Amino acid sequence: RNNGVPFVVYRDKGNGNKATVKKFSAGSWSNVGSPGFSAGEVAYTSIVINKAGVSYVVYRDDENEGKATVKKFTAGSWKDVGLPGFSAGAVSYTTLAIDGSGTPYVVYLDEANERKTTVKKFKNGSWQDVGSPGFSIDPVSGTSIAINEWGTPYVVYSSGGGGDVRVMYFFEGEWTVLGPPLEVNHLYQISNIDL
Repeated sequence: RNNGVPFVVYRDKGNGNKATVKKFSAGSWSNVGSPGFSAGEVAYTSIVINKAGVSYVVYRDDENEGKATVKKFTAGSWKDVGLPGFSAGAVSYTTLAIDGSGTPYVVYLDEANERKTTVKKFKNGSWQDVGSPGFSIDPVSGTSIAINEWGTPYVVYSSGGGGDVRVMYFFEGEWTVLGPPLEVNHLYQISNIDL
């Protein structure tokens, strides 16, 4: 996809706490587009690159009431994917994945649904729910998403109390728990799931 070139997105204190993306190539870090390209301050940034090498980022968008915004880097600049601030309410722990057909998915803690997990995908020009919003069993304190080669989304999340870790997958129109919860001592927050 990106020929082994690392990309990173972060909240850039030097640019008003807005989003900046850099890549490491030829021995140094360089900007991907303009630094501080988001409309306002961001948090919970995540980046993914599709098979064609196009970079996508998601973040909590303080310019849009803390809701989720996704942008992609195309034709030399960062452009919105759908409406900015597309989530129903404020979000945390936003992460992205892209399926084999190039469809972006985003998962987050959903303030509009009791701080539970919500997944959306971008299809036919808009962000659409994947299953029910707020589908996790409990409020969460971390989320991550991955999609297998058959296009099945999996999410991992930690319960709001920081105790159990659960994995769920989307099958036949609903989110299904995968096995018993993982018992984890002293968990801060979930960071990643990989398939």
